[in-house]
Amino acid sequence: MKSISLSRITIGALILATGQCTSSDLAEEIPYVPVPDDYTGRDPAFKTQIVSTSPLVLYLTGFLSRHEVNHLKAQRDVLFPFLDGSGHPLDAQRLSRNEQDQDTENAPQVDRDTDEPDPLKATTQVRLEKDEVTRCIQSRLASLQGHNPPVSHIDRARLSHFRPGQTYPYQADWLSSRPSVRDGEQARESLAASGGDRIFSLVAWAHVPENTTGGGMNFPLLAPPRDDAWCDVVECDEPWENGLTFRPIEGNAVFWMNPEASGNGGNRALLRATAPLTGGEVVALEIVTRQAPVYD
Repeated sequence: MKSISLSRITIGALILATGQCTSSDLAEEIPYVPVPDDYTGRDPAFKTQIVSTSPLVLYLTGFLSRHEVNHLKAQRDVLFPFLDGSGHPLDAQRLSRNEQDQDTENAPQVDRDTDEPDPLKATTQVRLEKDEVTRCIQSRLASLQGHNPPVSHIDRARLSHFRPGQTYPYQADWLSSRPSVRDGEQARESLAASGGDRIFSLVAWAHVPENTTGGGMNFPLLAPPRDDAWCDVVECDEPWENGLTFRPIEGNAVFWMNPEASGNGGNRALLRATAPLTGGEVVALEIVTRQAPVYD
């Protein structure tokens, strides 16, 4: 597996990088939802703010364009026409809470009424087929990363749909730190075959109605910014010991680097979860960048 030099991934490259999707980035694939005729793939003028330098966490205001938000809303209408009694879409490839390899070793303790997770409390997540919109978003992400790793290392996007009461369990995106991967040869081989571990992660909110409450993305081991200027995008009323919680805001995104800057494993401070949604709904887009090229 080709290794990526983390020392070459600088904050300057991340902040200054800009990009535009070109026709060479696109493929002739049939999407779930037709791409609007007037969609050009031109990058929106999003704003980048540093939340933390160690670990590296960036907040991206306006990362998704209005065309992209509308297209992903349309994807939601097709992929989640209605959920069955287990909270799953009636068809489409899915990744439920039960199917995910969770980082239970590092997760905060929570009260449970049963040993089995309640599927109605877990969000439903589907992989998106590649189309012009998702490829342009991937190209924008590669540019943000300074093309190190290049766009070929960026995995297929996933779309999550949250309804009231649903959440996303605590997990660490650096998969090698999970007990099932660390201690299982087959799991390690499967991870290598899928492109290796996750260098970068991005979560962007594609649909958040005005009546939405709850559903923030929580990093319990990160300290929230102290300046009140952040209160529009983070939960400033949360107790300090709850860590950092980003409000779900349509079109905005959070981007972070998973491994330690030294390259010695994943950064444990990046444990994250989504708080239960108390009203409205949330559709979130998740994209990860891996150590090696992704073939699918």
